[in-house]
Amino acid sequence: MELRDKVVVVTGGASGIGTGLCRRFREEGVRGLVIADLNGEAAAELAAQLDGTSYTLDVRDESAIAAMVAAVAGVGAMFALVAARRHRLARTT
Repeated sequence: MELRDKVVVVTGGASGIGTGLCRRFREEGVRGLVIADLNGEAAAELAAQLDGTSYTLDVRDESAIAAMVAAVAGVGAMFALVAARRHRLARTT
């Protein structure tokens, strides 16, 4: 997948594999990097290092996800957010 000039959102991005993904995506030349994590302070620190944007986010809170998606999307942006749920797969556009 070509990531150059794309906007990437990484949930759980402030530690472990998520941090590694954030660093790699920045190396790939993404246009925007959004680091979302329950640990907002760690997400903000990493975002400052990688010229990204951070969000404090609990992925169990659908309204928080919707608010982040609205902020990331901006006016006129089109994208799909696919979230696996316990009993179904939901798609929001």
